[in-house]
Amino acid sequence: MSETFVTDLPGAGEPAPELVWFEDFEKGMDLSTVKIRRIRWYHVWLFAVLSGDWNPLHLFKRSARPGFPVKPVHGMLAASMATGMGASGRFLELEGAVLRTVKATFKQPFFRGDSLRTFARVAKTINPTSENPGWGIVWINYYVNNQNGELIVEGQWTVLVKSRDN
Repeated sequence: MSETFVTDLPGAGEPAPELVWFEDFEKGMDLSTVKIRRIRWYHVWLFAVLSGDWNPLHLFKRSARPGFPVKPVHGMLAASMATGMGASGRFLELEGAVLRTVKATFKQPFFRGDSLRTFARVAKTINPTSENPGWGIVWINYYVNNQNGELIVEGQWTVLVKSRDN
């Protein structure tokens, strides 16, 4: 159950930016992670157990669609892993950050054995308002690619981040 950490990618080994407060986030800021997750059989089964999604298409070879080399993996598993990789990339693990929404669009199937990497960039920020005093809102666009650089999932996180001025 070992995870792969890539050291030969651009930005690998560089320290993550110190993101502590809402004011530390800027539009266009690259929040991509160098962490890569390889999809294993147990990820699929554990996801089925936790989510209750027992669709045979994802679990049993006899249910795989013609033309697929193996069973496709749950799309939400990729979106969940992307959120987890984002958290380990430090921008979602802040004490003063609350994940508010997750949007995901599934672009193409992916399979057991594929390796996934998450790329993320700040799309916009909104200063604290009377609706959310002391908290700013950060929109982060994320993209999940497989080992061939093909886009698997495209989405957006909305994150409440505590303001320094609170």
